[in-house]
This record gives sequence, C-alpha cells and structure tokens, in this order.
Amino acid sequence: MSILEDIKPLIKQIKSTTDPDEVIFYVVSFLDNDNNANELSNDDYISVAKNIIETNPDAQLAAEIARVLFHKKGLIDFATEIISDKSKYTSDDWSSEQFDTITKQLKGEMNPEIIMTYDELIGPDNPVRNGWDSIDWEAPQVQFFKGYYNGEYFEVGRVYKDPYEDDHGETYYNSNYFELESFAGEDENALSNIIESINMGTYEWNEEK
Repeated sequence: MSILEDIKPLIKQIKSTTDPDEVIFYVVSFLDNDNNANELSNDDYISVAKNIIETNPDAQLAAEIARVLFHKKGLIDFATEIISDKSKYTSDDWSSEQFDTITKQLKGEMNPEIIMTYDELIGPDNPVRNGWDSIDWEAPQVQFFKGYYNGEYFEVGRVYKDPYEDDHGETYYNSNYFELESFAGEDENALSNIIESINMGTYEWNEEK
C-alpha cells in the first residue's frame, strides 16, 4: 500500500474540518510524530506534504508543514520551495501574517546570521568574561567566543581536555568539545550552526570595542 493510501483518513479529516487550527493540529501531529518520521522516507514526507497542500492550500498550513519538514527531516530544499511564493496559497489576514512570521523564522534558521565579537584563549583561572560573572568549565584552556546569532547574544566555549607536551615542551590537547554557555534565542540548532561557522570560518567578524 502506498503512503498516499495510508493517509486517506488524514485527508478525509482535513476535508471535513472547517476550523483551520484543527487542520494544523491534525497535520502537524502526523508529520511531527517520531514513529512516522522514523518509518517514512523523505520522499514519503514530500508526497504527503504535497497531497495535504493540494487538499488544503492555506498559507499558514503550508508554512507550518515547511517548518516541520525542516526540523523533523532536514528537508531544506523542499521546505524552501514551500515558502518561496505565498501567492500560491489561499489566506485571510491572520493566515497571511502567520505565513510571513514562520517564513522569516525558517529563513533565519536555514541561513543564520552569525556575528562574532570576541575570540580569546583563556587559562584555568577562567577570568571574568562578561563583566559581572565568572564561568568555570574546570578545563586547562578554553577558547571563548561571544557574538550574535540572528541578533541574539551568545557565549560559546571550545573546552580543551587531556593536555600533553610534545618533545619540544609545547602543550597540546587530546580532545575538545563545545559548550553553549549563554543564548537567549529559541533555535535548537543554534549551537551546531555556531560550531560549523567556527570550524569553517564562515561567521562575520565585528570585534568588540
């Protein structure tokens, strides 16, 4: 049986429901379900999403679907396609506003703006770094970063562990890990995106004055 046969009860439920909030609840509950995400392929999710949007082309519903597909399955290209043109969908003022809000959030998560303002190696004393507080990672050395992720302030440390000296007396470390010390935003992918920008050197530099 194909996935489109399997979701006929869901499609029927969507067609019989007049409350848009209920429709969104039914759809998001299905797409965000861990069992469905594990059992269904990316192609299945795309087929389901297309069928739902064809059945109910509401702008807010489409944006909610794009958000779940991006967060749950990492389908960036298809999620981007969904939110690329609001004119494809029907909407009232509320639905149109929600589409714009979700689209702005998703674009920020897909291509986050990361501005680094501070990058220093600090020793085991872990001196004060933000003017009023001291952070103790109990590590021999930390590379400490401060900056802004989509406008939200963050502090991240690359924590070095297991030091050793080479034949020339130079100190190196066998391992390190990143720790997000402070972040006011809600993007659950913030740390991984910040780490990638540090490792790839793709952040914007704007040194603190």
